[in-house]
Amino acid sequence: MGLALEPSPHTFKSMLKTSTHSVLAIPNGHKLSLAILDSAGSPSQAVANVFGAENGTLGMIGDLSSDLTIPMALTAQHRGIYLCSGSATAVKLSNPIEFPSFFRTTQSDTTQAIALARFIKHMQWSACVVFASTSQYGRSIARGFLPAAQAAGVDVAVAEHIPFYGAARDRDGAMARALGLAVRSGIRILVFLGTDAEYSQLARAARDVGLFGADTVWIGSDGVAPLSMSAASDASVKDITQGLLYLFPREIDNSELAKSLVERAKSKLPATTSNIMEPYAAGFCDCLGALVAMFVNTLKSDTPSPTLTSNDPTTDSSSRFTPVAQLLQPFQGLAGHIVFNSENSLDEPFIVYNMYDGVVTKVFTIDSAFGTVDSIAPPRYFSGTFTRPLERPSWVISFVRYFSPSGWLVLVVSGLLAVAIVGCSILTIVHRRTVYVREHSLTVLLIVAVGLLLVLSAPISWLDQQTAVTCNVGVWVSGVGTQLVVLPLLYRTFQVCNLILYLFCIKI
Repeated sequence: MGLALEPSPHTFKSMLKTSTHSVLAIPNGHKLSLAILDSAGSPSQAVANVFGAENGTLGMIGDLSSDLTIPMALTAQHRGIYLCSGSATAVKLSNPIEFPSFFRTTQSDTTQAIALARFIKHMQWSACVVFASTSQYGRSIARGFLPAAQAAGVDVAVAEHIPFYGAARDRDGAMARALGLAVRSGIRILVFLGTDAEYSQLARAARDVGLFGADTVWIGSDGVAPLSMSAASDASVKDITQGLLYLFPREIDNSELAKSLVERAKSKLPATTSNIMEPYAAGFCDCLGALVAMFVNTLKSDTPSPTLTSNDPTTDSSSRFTPVAQLLQPFQGLAGHIVFNSENSLDEPFIVYNMYDGVVTKVFTIDSAFGTVDSIAPPRYFSGTFTRPLERPSWVISFVRYFSPSGWLVLVVSGLLAVAIVGCSILTIVHRRTVYVREHSLTVLLIVAVGLLLVLSAPISWLDQQTAVTCNVGVWVSGVGTQLVVLPLLYRTFQVCNLILYLFCIKI
């Protein structure tokens, strides 16, 4: 069995090496051999690792990022090798027809995007700004978040993609443009879809333009989770994570198994000193367990054995090996009882974490299946308080709100004028037989009264934040009301002019 990881995944390697003791407890008669291969963060090296896997390799554990895992998955299925990832979440990998040998022990970006949109809605924020990386991961989750936000009733005021790994000039220009649009939008709920390294670059630039403060909330996708490992000891990281909220799949449900794994890692691998698992480590450990459970079950003497691999790097065996969906078995892992869905992924809940002063706290759980959001603890924001900031701070709002002093003034004045118009209309109807009413026509006067009421009600629809409905209703009502006032008066004026002309002609 092969393994390919990005640079410096010390915790991952430690946990995987120690995990072999757990998975070897699965039915007797089989032996697990684990080889660690380093992709060095290079797509070419990651693919070379797959091509260079020894004959007899049944499965591989893929890379940390989707950008490297996708070419690995394509190469692995060419060789007839099953590939698992505990962190590659790109939607592209959800297609079991295009990737028949790939599965993952985490959720897809689509699932996370929906959970993120529902969380923002649950927090009663109606608008947000989205910054996304141009990486495969960033584009994938952004592609899922935009329709999910619309469905949840959350307005995406700004959505910008930033090429963090392009030329420095292009990256800095894109960041400046995106941050400038965010500042001018007035929205202070900022959603970041990318990795921890990308967030660090953007957050430091955002701090320089005033997008860090008591009125601002940053919400990250699961890619920023590694910041939690260094925030307590690194002042520069702590500075840009004050009040940060981020989503992460529920990796550990079996806490006893996780604790046991950490203790064994510390005893057998002296370099391992941490008492907690690094983000994604549990997912990769469950990858190992899933592969072993799948192979052991398939190779049992009483089970018909399908063709697993060709072991020939020159032969395309993708059409001959059994699709992984037919082999995956439920098993007990760090995430609890693991069952794979139709996309060969998981449907585990998401946890919302809150970072403040380097301390990471679980604050919400989001059920992926039902979309419910349950509170665990109140989040602490940048200000150090638990008071939830508004999506638009009061000092950036340039329109009149319903319950502001100006809003009350508009409502009271409009209401008094409406009462006066209705009262005059009633008096007009009561005295409809008088010469004054008959002279101006009761119908004309009532139509004018209706028009005045419509004109008065139009500004009320323009109060507070505008939507497509309120904007169009206000324009329509004001237009119709103006016509109901002007046209009857023009008609009456025409009649008066004709009468005057008639009297003038008689005198002549």
